[in-house]
Amino acid sequence: MKPSMTRLTDDQIRDALLREPALGLGAIVADGVAREVAVRPQRRRAAVRWPWSGHGPSIVDHLWAGRIMRVAVVALLVAGLLISIAVAAALLRRPNPLRNGSIAFGPPEGGVTVVDASGHVDGHWSDVPALFVTWSRDGGRLAFWSGASKPSISNDPTSQGWSLMVLDPRTGTLTPVHVPETWEPNGPLQWSNDGRSITSNVLVDGSPAAVITDLRSGTTSRLGPAGMDSILPTWSDAGDRLALLAEPRFSNAWRLYLADADGAHPVERSVDFPAGFDIGEHSGQAGMAMQSLYPLVWSPDGARILLTATRADGSTAIFVLQIEDGSLTALTPSSVDPLLSRWSPDGSSIAFISFDGQRQLNDLYVIDADGSNLRRVAMDACEFVDWAPDSSRILFDAGLCDTNASSIQVRTVRADGSDLQTVWSEPVDLSGEADDMLSVGWQGLRP
Repeated sequence: MKPSMTRLTDDQIRDALLREPALGLGAIVADGVAREVAVRPQRRRAAVRWPWSGHGPSIVDHLWAGRIMRVAVVALLVAGLLISIAVAAALLRRPNPLRNGSIAFGPPEGGVTVVDASGHVDGHWSDVPALFVTWSRDGGRLAFWSGASKPSISNDPTSQGWSLMVLDPRTGTLTPVHVPETWEPNGPLQWSNDGRSITSNVLVDGSPAAVITDLRSGTTSRLGPAGMDSILPTWSDAGDRLALLAEPRFSNAWRLYLADADGAHPVERSVDFPAGFDIGEHSGQAGMAMQSLYPLVWSPDGARILLTATRADGSTAIFVLQIEDGSLTALTPSSVDPLLSRWSPDGSSIAFISFDGQRQLNDLYVIDADGSNLRRVAMDACEFVDWAPDSSRILFDAGLCDTNASSIQVRTVRADGSDLQTVWSEPVDLSGEADDMLSVGWQGLRP
């Protein structure tokens, strides 16, 4: 006995296609299945013709319709399975989220930690010391020095001293960059705009050297005039020029040089400081002091550079050099001794740290780019200053320079001194560990 199935006429299918194409095609398939079931015992063939024409070639018979249905079902199941696998793999592969405006730091006990602006920890990698933690320009990677100085690890025959490391916080991938094992970090790192190169301040056989490392080839070359020591290689925000300081070896006669983006063709730029001021360290501080504390800072528009100059008594002042005409203007008054100056991303303000002789601690100041509106915005700052990408807040540390402090903190504050917040802190005894460093950077452009 044949199954009873409802047969569709060509007119019914044609009307369905005109009203709703998807339903009409479904009707064609359903009608084909019905006919296949009805004639399966006899395997009779009956052509299915295009519903919008009364004639034409046969395009599918009852058996083909059944096969189409089976293939379609299998294809849908396979596609669903593949999509599920892809989604699951993406979820498993994705690490803690890298939030816009993330803050990365290397705490004194070692490793690299990333938090968001509210202090939520996004991830922690490695357990070795990390110095000069620096975000790439696209905000997606971190570079830092990792390891320890040779004298402190001389009893470890397997130690390789310091290594330059690149970390992708989104995947947790940590990639070492080859540098000579005798080199030691001597100041900040900076990424090129395209993320293919990193400039470093290092000590080579006891002498300071500014170097550039090509991450693709792994090659490293020295910057600055041949035969001279160099420090503070700094790209402009546009990435088209490089500024640095250089001196004849051991002369302490530092001079400003401007070069192409790759460091080629360095040309000395005359800087006429007022009497009693010069670039250099008259206080006799050694090691990383000048390279870390007296940065060269380009204005966001690339038209000016901040220079920190010193007097014979060791006091300091910030000057603004106009690149076009070479004019020099004092920015800070004698009431402050600025260090670690940082230009805000919008170009309106400069933040810096100044020493308070009465309290024997540093304070955080902000001054407008034209030298007006000097104000103290926070107390007890120490080793770093950085701006939020939108210039709304300033990042700094507290506690590390105070040997009586019971904890160290990473803090943020608005440029007017309001809304002081602590985004990270940990207890620490600094009474015998004045050499500890806390390296921090605020993510710039978004990943």
